[in-house]
Amino acid sequence: MSVIVQTGHADLDDTDQAVPADDVTDGGAASRGHPGSTATHRGAKRSTHPRLRIVVEPVRPSRWAMSVMITAAIAAFAAVGINVARVEGQRRLDSVHAELAAEQARTDALRRRESKIQSPAEVVRIATEELGLIPAAAPVAVAAPPQVVAPPETGATGSAPNKSAPKPSGN
Repeated sequence: MSVIVQTGHADLDDTDQAVPADDVTDGGAASRGHPGSTATHRGAKRSTHPRLRIVVEPVRPSRWAMSVMITAAIAAFAAVGINVARVEGQRRLDSVHAELAAEQARTDALRRRESKIQSPAEVVRIATEELGLIPAAAPVAVAAPPQVVAPPETGATGSAPNKSAPKPSGN
């Protein structure tokens, strides 16, 4: 483990130096009950040494750990995307089912109307009320005279003679 030691002096800019953790000491100030203290004994000259303080270097994840985290993030986004697409598909399916149910109800209503319109009573009602037709009188049987009902003359072939055709000559 390495630690970054920041040095600072009143006359100098702050700089960072990496040193092993075993080489860093607090100059005995912590053992005297003054943590972080850089004060010297009374009467002693102030040292020109820069002040030191310990800064622990942040631990960075390895490349393998980063690739695992990136892969997990991509998988999570893909799962979210798939779920969004599935929800949208379900919404579309629900709307198609609702449309299908409405059309089936409409088809049933039209079939009932068709069967009602085709009934004999409804046909008579439409004819008289909407079209202005009047019912026909009761049928009357009429006897036809016998000469009108006589069968036509038939020839050898069983068909009626053709009066427009010339008759065969006797020669």
